[in-house]
Amino acid sequence: MEVNIKLKNYKHALTACNKVLEFVPNSKKYNTIKLELEKLTLEQAIQIDPIDPHARKELGAFYYNKGDLKKAKMHFETAVALEPSLKEVWSKLVQLDLELKNYKHALTASKKLLEIIPNSKKYNELKVNIEKLLLEQAIQTNPTDIQARKDLGNLHYSQGELSKAKIYLESAVSLEPSLKEVWEKLIELDLKIENYKNALIACKKILEIEPKSKKYKKIKSNIEKLLELKDED
Repeated sequence: MEVNIKLKNYKHALTACNKVLEFVPNSKKYNTIKLELEKLTLEQAIQIDPIDPHARKELGAFYYNKGDLKKAKMHFETAVALEPSLKEVWSKLVQLDLELKNYKHALTASKKLLEIIPNSKKYNELKVNIEKLLLEQAIQTNPTDIQARKDLGNLHYSQGELSKAKIYLESAVSLEPSLKEVWEKLIELDLKIENYKNALIACKKILEIEPKSKKYKKIKSNIEKLLELKDED
């Protein structure tokens, strides 16, 4: 093994090290040597063939398991730059970027997964969850980010999460009362949950923006009728 290391024949040295570990599997010394030889073997493979995506992938996994996320990311990104169809590497990049709270990059990686498997329910759900995290992060960074609040409200609405949608949509119009499209969404949402009082308030807000709107005058009248029927019950 020592001769092979001196000769930089790391692959053969690794084979010899694995043989030693068959006899002393719990040896801290040889397990440490094994890890170093695995790294050297992969680095050597990349030196021989710099465009080998699989060596890059394996070296990225090595660094990921060691907790060196920066180096892992570098090798994973190089691997998919060389071979964009490596689904398992995109998946690992999503996981890595989520750990780093780099949601923008995680979202890019999740979209790449959907290019490879477009109808995947798992990866579609993953993409939506990352979009939520990215928007939440934007709001944490800038609490007055109206667009992020609006987008997050719409995203929750599209997922049927009405109570969360309502929170973000209402916070958007509290910051910017002239957002007609948000008031429209709030009418739709409040009608769904039969909160006619709030739906009427939202409708009146639209009529403050567009006082002559026949459409919303009619909607207002219809909501008032629904409210009367509810009060009678």
